[in-house]
Amino acid sequence: MNKIKYELDPQNRLVIKKTGKKTGLARFRQVLDGRFKLDDKNNLIYHIKAPLSRDLKKPDQIKLKGKWSLTREHNLVFTLDKWKRQALGDQLTLQGDIIDVNKNSLLFALSTRTNKGDKSKYILRLSGKWQADENNRLTFNIRRSQVKYDTLTFDGAWETDRGYQVVYKYEKIQLKRKLKKIHTLIFKGRWDITEKKKITYVIDRNSNSLFNFRAGFALFQDRYIKYELGIGISRKPEPVRRTVILFGKWKI
Repeated sequence: MNKIKYELDPQNRLVIKKTGKKTGLARFRQVLDGRFKLDDKNNLIYHIKAPLSRDLKKPDQIKLKGKWSLTREHNLVFTLDKWKRQALGDQLTLQGDIIDVNKNSLLFALSTRTNKGDKSKYILRLSGKWQADENNRLTFNIRRSQVKYDTLTFDGAWETDRGYQVVYKYEKIQLKRKLKKIHTLIFKGRWDITEKKKITYVIDRNSNSLFNFRAGFALFQDRYIKYELGIGISRKPEPVRRTVILFGKWKI
C-alpha cells in the first residue's frame, strides 16, 4: 500500500505526496484548496474545496489523527500518528495566532487563500482544560478522550493586572513587514488559597480549569496576602520571579 505524506504550504493549505512503497520516490505532489476543522476528539479534518490539479480525483475531506503541541513562536503543531495510509511523524505546523482563551477552550486564528488567490481567515476552537505545570508555566490540555490529553506548554512568564487577573503576553514577528506584534491573553477567574505554599487561580472548577501555582514564600498581613514564586522557562537559566499580592480584609 502506498503511503501518503502530508505537509502544509505557507498559506495553511494541505499538501499531499503519494510515495511508492518500495522505491520511496514521490509519485506526485498536490496542493488542496480547503480549510481545517476539528472533530469531537480534537482531531484535524481538512475539508477540500478543490485540488490545484484537475486531473486528480479528490475526497470531500481528509481525517488526520495525531498529537498537538505548541512551538516557541506559539504556532500549533499536529504530529501525525501511523494510521492507515498516514505516515508516522509528519508534522503539520499551523501558522496563526492565539486570539482568545475561555474557561475550557482556546481559539486559534489562521489564514488561507484559494487557488484563485482569494484570502480569508477562520478560527479553530480547541477544547480542553487550563492548568499549570511543575514549573508554574501555563498549559492547555487538549481533550482527546475522557482520560487522555495533549499538552500545550506556554513557555513564557505570566503576570497579574490591576484586577488580579492572570495575563499572558507573547510576541510575534510579521514576516512580510518584519514588525513585532504583542498578543495579550487574559484569563478570567478568581484566587483561592488552600495551602500555605500554594496559591490557586480558578477559571472553572467544574471542568478542572485552574492554575495551582507553587510558592516559595507566603506572607499573611492584616490587609493583604503576599506570595513569592518562580516561573521556570526553558530558555532562561534562572526562574522568572513573580509576586502576587491580594489586598482585602479578613473575615471570620
